[in-house]
Amino acid sequence: MSQRPPGKGSFATEVDELVELFPHEPAALTRKRHARPAELQERIDIHARLFERAWQLDRKDRRRT
Repeated sequence: MSQRPPGKGSFATEVDELVELFPHEPAALTRKRHARPAELQERIDIHARLFERAWQLDRKDRRRT
């Protein structure tokens, strides 16, 4: 990938460098995500549900006051 010449106020070269860090195939991301052991994924799901519930309760309490 060719580098763009930096211009005044331009961040194009930084964007080019950032883009190179991400895989070109979205499947590469999903393979990594699904490579977790089932026990670990279950713990992550439980924590996500607990966080979501706590957030809902907090919003509900703030509306009352």
